Amino acid sequence: MKALRFGVLAASATALVLATGGTAAAAPAAQAAPAGNAPQCIHTHAWESGVWSYQRATNHCGQAYRIKLVWTVASSHCFTLQPGSSVTWKVFRPAWANGANLC
Repeated sequence: MKALRFGVLAASATALVLATGGTAAAAPAAQAAPAGNAPQCIHTHAWESGVWSYQRATNHCGQAYRIKLVWTVASSHCFTLQPGSSVTWKVFRPAWANGANLC
């Protein structure tokens, strides 16, 4: 079963994080996200669309991991990512994806 979650981050002097449900439209401009400190079997993918920067992490490992998605401006909250599942988070641009870190 794939878990799919979205969030919004408004970056300013203080960061406001709001978790919302929904789907993201595919964007033509994609960037490769660095691995962060999560295991290499946690694959990340980043892209931009309009005013948003998106990042998705997919667990190709044989076990669950607690991860968060990281950008230059902030990071998501921690997710428990089961094998075969993925999580997507979005932040306001400009933000560069820095992969997934373990929590």
